[in-house]
Amino acid sequence: MGPSERRRAILEHLCQKRFDTTKNLAELFGVCERTIRNDLVVLTCSYPIETSFGPYGGIRVANWFHLNPVSYTHLRA
Repeated sequence: MGPSERRRAILEHLCQKRFDTTKNLAELFGVCERTIRNDLVVLTCSYPIETSFGPYGGIRVANWFHLNPVSYTHLRA
């Protein structure tokens, strides 16, 4: 899986789950946490993704944001 595919998969995952941590995403995609943080920097330039720190910190996508169902099903096909 290349970087653009992984970033799209991260976005899909966050849209479904709404919240996760860099540690969980790194394990899920088989990359280091630094790679996930780099991916998030790229994604936050185009999508409403927020990060927070501390014991309850993580990554979340804005409640109002959802992927276009047409493009989402196209990617799954």
